[in-house]
Amino acid sequence: MGPTVGGLLPHSLSWPWLFLINLPIGVLGVVLGLRYVPRGEAGGVPQLDGAGFALIGLGLPLFVYAVTIWGERASIATVLVPLVLGVAGLVAFGVRAVRRPHPLLDLWLFRNPVYTAASVLTTFGGAAMFGSMLPFLLYFQVLRGTDVITTGLSLFSLGVGTTILLPVSGWLTDRYGGGIVALAGNLCTVVTTLPFAFLTADTEPVGLQVLLFLRGMALALTTQPAGTAAFATVRRAELPDATTQINILMRVGGALGGALFAVLLAQALPGGAERAFQSAFWWLTGTSMVSLGCAVWLWRTPRVSTVDSLVVAWLDHLPSSNTTKRVFLVMVLTRSPVVTMGRVMSDSSIDSPSPAAAAIRAAVAEFRALTSREPDGVTGVRKTQDGGWSVLIDVVELERIPATTTVMATYRVDIDAGGDLVACERLRRYTRGTTDL
Repeated sequence: MGPTVGGLLPHSLSWPWLFLINLPIGVLGVVLGLRYVPRGEAGGVPQLDGAGFALIGLGLPLFVYAVTIWGERASIATVLVPLVLGVAGLVAFGVRAVRRPHPLLDLWLFRNPVYTAASVLTTFGGAAMFGSMLPFLLYFQVLRGTDVITTGLSLFSLGVGTTILLPVSGWLTDRYGGGIVALAGNLCTVVTTLPFAFLTADTEPVGLQVLLFLRGMALALTTQPAGTAAFATVRRAELPDATTQINILMRVGGALGGALFAVLLAQALPGGAERAFQSAFWWLTGTSMVSLGCAVWLWRTPRVSTVDSLVVAWLDHLPSSNTTKRVFLVMVLTRSPVVTMGRVMSDSSIDSPSPAAAAIRAAVAEFRALTSREPDGVTGVRKTQDGGWSVLIDVVELERIPATTTVMATYRVDIDAGGDLVACERLRRYTRGTTDL
């Protein structure tokens, strides 16, 4: 809806309203957020990393600015200075983030292959969605000779298509998962983008509007499922970091895409406007195909169990020279079956791994085999009087948008001393953002 509103505002009001319109929208968003968004649980907040905030606060805007003015064909020196400073700031921030115990953003989330695939898909999806607006706007204004208002209204069908299918996209993601929905959406995006590479100045308006409407529907199936897949694969405490990172990558992808298409158009326009826009839309189709490849990557990447992360976190507290740590870490990373508790290693000179950690792995394996579900986390473990263990496992029952409304469930899994399943019972259902307090 942005291009349509952006075309109407300067005609009815003064140009500052292009920015002032964000104030009432922001106030409405805050009010609705306070009214409907679950508060979640209050927790301990580490001290703000001021240096990290300064590095990313300067590096990211400078990088986006350099990319943007590159698209405007600025001089090399004008682009190079903010680009070098921006990249240096982001690299310094990354180095600092991976070395600190409580960084501003947890970059270790990218160790999760599902999260990484979803993040890359979000970046290219941002380029295909936000970066494509420039060639579409200029196509109507330059090649078809429409004014600002007509151009905004001509792109209304694109927003309508996205608006109509967005709720369906959430339902499909809840039912089938983000990977397969994003794959279907990106495939449809390629199919609906390709015809634009053959457009001329005299293309039938009705057919053009149909294409824009269909492309809008396809875009509704691309970015949202990818973000949902990223959020679903992290723990609840990691959602703030994941949300920030996904939003940053989407905006950076949009800036990179917009700059790329602007440069391509500017270089090709001297050879004829019609050929220049066809070339730009070919590049847009190629970008959509790269995004499709990322969707295949996400779809084929198995989800990593959060329990493995919990066990690795326990191992981090052991000295690096501890042999048990090295052996048990191999078991975690290779997803080896858990051996009988207390018999991981028979050499008496080597410490045994924590029985509680082994019980978690055994209970998770039994739960996974019984329900075919991937645990979201472990919230408790205790030893029973008969020598067995009782483990509390959280699992996603129904993914929803936003992630704070996802339906969760807590199961109690009882295993005997040998790690075999004794009982499994669902204790409660809740949403991610709720608290018992």
